[in-house]
Amino acid sequence: MSNARPSQRRRLPLVVAAVLLSATSNVSAGTVDTADDSTAMAAREADSVKLQARAESKGALGVYLDEDAGELVVVVPSSGENTFVSADSSDLSIAVRIETRPIDRATIEGISDALLAIRSEIKEYSYGYGFDPESGTVLLQSDAPRSAFATIEKAFPGKISFRPALFDMTSQSNDPQPHSGGANLDGIGGCTSGFTLDFNLPGSQIYMVTAGHCNQINGATTNMGTVWLDPQVFPYWDFELIYGHSYQGYIYDSATTKRPVTNAWNPAIGSSYCTTGRTGGVDCGWIVQRLDQTMCYADYPGCAHNLAGFNTPSGAVIQSGDSGGPLWYKYSSPARAGIRGVLSGRVWDIWTFKWMSYATQYQTIANFYAAHAVTVP
Repeated sequence: MSNARPSQRRRLPLVVAAVLLSATSNVSAGTVDTADDSTAMAAREADSVKLQARAESKGALGVYLDEDAGELVVVVPSSGENTFVSADSSDLSIAVRIETRPIDRATIEGISDALLAIRSEIKEYSYGYGFDPESGTVLLQSDAPRSAFATIEKAFPGKISFRPALFDMTSQSNDPQPHSGGANLDGIGGCTSGFTLDFNLPGSQIYMVTAGHCNQINGATTNMGTVWLDPQVFPYWDFELIYGHSYQGYIYDSATTKRPVTNAWNPAIGSSYCTTGRTGGVDCGWIVQRLDQTMCYADYPGCAHNLAGFNTPSGAVIQSGDSGGPLWYKYSSPARAGIRGVLSGRVWDIWTFKWMSYATQYQTIANFYAAHAVTVP
């Protein structure tokens, strides 16, 4: 899409097609997971963020979590421009190893472009694709017959792993002004508010962020204000802004209680997070498995980029109506929240028999507007 920013377009995406999950019911949030963070866990998340940034800047292909070994694995091409070496992670308090894969960025981007190009030809189906660091291939998931991708698979032999899948998108009760993240957002679609955004300009308005697919009409009216759906944002990215009311730097951590936001950045592979949604309530223990993924929802007017994929060992998944709600890090001493993104959708992988939930990464939103999340001292 020509209106996307080049610096963000050339990420290595996993694209997943899905169905939007907006909802119209008011369902109270559930209880907070009692597991608390620790200083060690917070330090691990911070070091994981550093590792991801270093790996990307030095030409690595991606990072994945080896759950059995308890290590983060930096995957690099067997040949090419990579300069990431073991010394680049020696100062971090996490176990890291390096593995090579017989694929390079140019091949991954070529497959990505080819799959995006056929979107209009198979728009009645949902499909997704992107680089999977663990397998070293582009993972292609779809409810379309595999034959729909035969030409592309033939053009890139051995570089694509096909999996059949089913797809779904996600969309507390009476939140007064100033509004907070994690509350019921009633508009064209029933969704959840995400977090408050400040444009860093003198006298500028404060905005509420939510998922772009929730309303899809610029100027639509919601219980929290008016929708600003920027055509330079949606549908390339799945977020929109709400304005016209007052908003604050808090998110709901139960049906009746809130906690202040203390920081905001992208999530880290292998770290544990919480979500707040109007239907799913507050859930913690989500482990981020993938970054910079993309979803092409069946009833979505394009493909949503820069998404983080996360799941739980229990197989839990975000629910219909949770879209737009915050993905956040739980600090317990004192009780604070770190914003990491806003909820978007979910995918059922028929092969692995597991759900994967998705959220737009925080930095994508902040970078586009040159803005920052409102925090509370």
